[in-house]
Amino acid sequence: MSWTGEDGLMDDENDTGSIKGDELKDDLSEAEGIWSLDIEQSFHEALAIYPPCGRRKIILSDEGKMYGRNELIARYIKLRTGKTRTRKQVSSHIQVLARKKSRELQSKIKVCF
Repeated sequence: MSWTGEDGLMDDENDTGSIKGDELKDDLSEAEGIWSLDIEQSFHEALAIYPPCGRRKIILSDEGKMYGRNELIARYIKLRTGKTRTRKQVSSHIQVLARKKSRELQSKIKVCF
């Protein structure tokens, strides 16, 4: 079952697949409120622009300030949509998408065997 943390993001790491259809729709609609289509599109654009860089920081030439990848993604979303997402929200969303992709790959592997 999914729950919403302090930052308002969905966390479904304990999802066992026993969620009923109505509950899943509620969870998806709640997540869409935070990550609407325009924000999600800008998020994916930013992921393509800013590749993973580990613990390194990137210095923006116009400001001279150092930013991590998630901060840059949050700034990009703000510039494109005018809606604010924190670096922690970005981090959580990346983790949720990674877990989702991992589960999809595991389910495909199980089908093959």
